[in-house]
Amino acid sequence: MTISSHTAAARVRRARVEDVLPSQLYLLRLEGDGGTVRAHLSAEMRMHNVRLLPGTRVEVEVSPFDPSRGRILDVV
Repeated sequence: MTISSHTAAARVRRARVEDVLPSQLYLLRLEGDGGTVRAHLSAEMRMHNVRLLPGTRVEVEVSPFDPSRGRILDVV
């Protein structure tokens, strides 16, 4: 059994920042279906000290295990 057989593929989606939450969390509204996701910044974005404001469009990787959680990969 390999490690890759245990991991599920995450989905990359586009979203818009709705609200800034404590502890570097962001509430995002997904484009298309309009669902909401709570997401944190990826390590690379944190390293560059990126801060997001409401209304910013981002690319988010939605967790396959909990579709209400994600990781912000890039600013669009």
